[in-house]
Amino acid sequence: MNLVSSVNDERIDSLKGPMSTYCFAENKRALFAEACLRGAWQAYVDFPKEVDQKSLAVCWSLPDELRAEVCCITDEFAYRALIAFAWGTGYNATERATSSERERFVMATTLKGMSRDEGIVMLRHVLSCSQNGQAFIEKAYAQLAALPLLKEHNELSV
Repeated sequence: MNLVSSVNDERIDSLKGPMSTYCFAENKRALFAEACLRGAWQAYVDFPKEVDQKSLAVCWSLPDELRAEVCCITDEFAYRALIAFAWGTGYNATERATSSERERFVMATTLKGMSRDEGIVMLRHVLSCSQNGQAFIEKAYAQLAALPLLKEHNELSV
């Protein structure tokens, strides 16, 4: 059973699947949400340890991994900044998303038993049902777009 297709919710449209195509020129928020999900997945898989060099390597390789799924990249710096910021946002948000270490343990145990794609689909489903999660992503995206250095590149304007 595909969790994404089982949810009859239009919010899921903004959270595409692992094989989706993202347009950097027209829908950066969807790409941002995808990178957040991948960061959150990594944080749960890493639990209980903190971020390490291996995890950071995943973050830095994500723009290259997603490149085949993204069109209209006109500014490499803005593209890489968006992905890295979103991944870090998702990674760091897992502690705030759960109210206790026990909840993080349960989620981590569940996700560690799945493939990465299955885990991301599950997290996408959870996020699509969470108004707080979607509001968090919107707020984080607005903060990224407001950074003066990125405004110079004019590629992350909200």
